[in-house]
Amino acid sequence: MRNLQHAKILCHSFMKIAENCSLLFNYGSKYRWLHHTSYHGQICARIDAIVSVALIVAMACTDFITLLKIIAYHRTMRRNTTESTTVSVINEKEVLFFKQSCKLGLLYISCAVTYNIPSYLLTDKWMLFISSTIAVLLVHSLDGLIFLVFNRKLICKTNFDGTSIAPATNFQCAIMGKNSELEDDIAIACITMVAIFGLLSNGMSLYITLTGSRFRNAFGILCTSFLICNLQAIFSLSTWCIIVLTVKSHKLSLPEFFFTRPVGIFVNGPYYASLFVHFFVAVNRFCAFVYATKYNQLWSKSKAILVGVMSWVVGTTISMAH
Repeated sequence: MRNLQHAKILCHSFMKIAENCSLLFNYGSKYRWLHHTSYHGQICARIDAIVSVALIVAMACTDFITLLKIIAYHRTMRRNTTESTTVSVINEKEVLFFKQSCKLGLLYISCAVTYNIPSYLLTDKWMLFISSTIAVLLVHSLDGLIFLVFNRKLICKTNFDGTSIAPATNFQCAIMGKNSELEDDIAIACITMVAIFGLLSNGMSLYITLTGSRFRNAFGILCTSFLICNLQAIFSLSTWCIIVLTVKSHKLSLPEFFFTRPVGIFVNGPYYASLFVHFFVAVNRFCAFVYATKYNQLWSKSKAILVGVMSWVVGTTISMAH
């Protein structure tokens, strides 16, 4: 009996902490995502920022080391004229994939800067809306667009029938007055346009990775993984934003409302998962250049699938642990 009472007390305490850690949208009528302004909410916000920055820095360092290896390799090939007629270990396709990886890494760095810094410098709700809600939607949307740009030749060649979230920062915000109908409509229109753009770009990119022969490998599976994460994040984030702004119920932006907790997981989880997958894409490119002869042993299709699944599981677990 005593153990049952202890379990009830523990469960009640956990639920109260979970309320304070919720990731909320439109709290304070500012059209942005943030953790609750409680002590535990601030801890979750700091964890989000630290994990995001750590993954981005690790990704950038891996890409930088890979770039140095490529430069050193090309210098060696220029000096050794006797090897100029041999087959290059580093082919153009691998270089293209590396450039794509670097661009996507820069995209996430820009998102982290855009999301974290303005919250300490700006107070205007529209600037906060652009630097948070729109920024997160854009980073997932541009992820798919950059993939399309780098594979535009494949798109033109096959004509689609060939065989070949969120760091969340925290700030003390006062509850503001209710937004006007026009302001809500403008916010909904912006979210809808960016979401449609993101769903189309990532959907087209996903089609390419699933049908293109050049992506029937570990790298293609990793690309498929982060595109799926992007689609989940865009759909979850935009759907909940539109629901909150359409229903116009203040309860939907409060941590006491139960459904704000799973929504935060569905929004933040795929963001972390996408970050993890992008980090492993950088590692994959590093192995392709530095360990070219052992690449197939280091990165098989089954290992890539495992990495994609575990990235999603770990990303979701981090969000649930809040």
